[in-house]
Amino acid sequence: MFQTKRFITATLLGFLFGFVCLAFASSSPDPLPAAVAWQIVFSRALIGFTIGVSSIKSLHWSLHGLLIGAIFSLPLAFSGLMAPENPQ
Repeated sequence: MFQTKRFITATLLGFLFGFVCLAFASSSPDPLPAAVAWQIVFSRALIGFTIGVSSIKSLHWSLHGLLIGAIFSLPLAFSGLMAPENPQ
């Protein structure tokens, strides 16, 4: 069953924590490429959106969030590994 309040809350919190993750990622001395910054923010927003619209009833809410977070965060982690060491 679709819950509008859950959908809006999860998506907005995804955006919020996307900017929190961006702040942590930007704390290194090297500048962060714009594409990576957008990918960080929107991947977290996508996690929030997915949690908001999904309705897996067989899992505890914490396992549900961990599963979705892992599914959407692993591609971001692997794309970071493929970036060149010195982009200059």
